Amino acid sequence: MRRSKWVLLGVAAVLVLGACAQVTGGGFIQGKAGGTTKATYGFNLTCDTSAHLGHGALVGSWVYHDKSYAAGGYKSVDVGATLTSSGPNFTLCTPVGTTAGGSAMWELPYGRQGTGCVNYFIGPNACPGIAVVTALDGNSGGPATLTSLQGPQSVKGDGLGIYLNGGVFAGYYNGTGSTFSAPFGFTGIPPKPILGGNIVITPTATSSPCCTT
Repeated sequence: MRRSKWVLLGVAAVLVLGACAQVTGGGFIQGKAGGTTKATYGFNLTCDTSAHLGHGALVGSWVYHDKSYAAGGYKSVDVGATLTSSGPNFTLCTPVGTTAGGSAMWELPYGRQGTGCVNYFIGPNACPGIAVVTALDGNSGGPATLTSLQGPQSVKGDGLGIYLNGGVFAGYYNGTGSTFSAPFGFTGIPPKPILGGNIVITPTATSSPCCTT
């Protein structure tokens, strides 16, 4: 089962696989409220391999919406961020190997969607929080789910989890099983099955000495 896989990996191994990979794709998982609710997501984070002396930095944007759950004084959870390779608070991307797919974790800047936040903490448009995003990429084609008597069942093996640390939605999470302690004092949660769409984890080739497998 997915939870036991993440327990066996351990937090340190997850970090090695995680902040080191590109992630793209969009779709939905079950909303935090359960039942037939949906939480949608979209990631377009690639690596600028020329940045920071070849160590690379994640660039692009990501969004997440859970219309099923009210938090932080808002009717729904709508978050995201833009990542750039400029400034002191970029997000490092480093090698994770040569095989696409697998499991990964990112500690991404986040703010309430519409605020236009960029990167972490420092600067007039800096994001006020950190989203710990966990993902599984089954690296297979075809539909995300098949319908059974028990409802939609994931068949691709893709999954997504999210825990929001700090910021207006601090403490919100959506995933499977128990939360875990992530690096730098943050909290994460293992992913739940993706029921529509996909997630693609792509290895990054840079010259950074960190995180090589």
